[in-house]
Amino acid sequence: MIQERMCKGEMSVKKGLLSIGVTCLVLLALHATPQAALRTYVCLMGHPIAALTSPITDYTSRKAHTGHSPPLGMG
Repeated sequence: MIQERMCKGEMSVKKGLLSIGVTCLVLLALHATPQAALRTYVCLMGHPIAALTSPITDYTSRKAHTGHSPPLGMG
């Protein structure tokens, strides 16, 4: 009877470790690239269609194009 309890306890620990491992792998897969992380965030915020269909463009600042910062309140 004691051995049965130990086996059940060991099984639950193994299941817990397995579920934590799977969760970590899923999170790593969903955040492998910045685009994937952004799509995951948009999907979890309640916009799954937009997360899958909208294009993702890199942000380029105005300073990079013009050589100066925009006026305060404008950027």
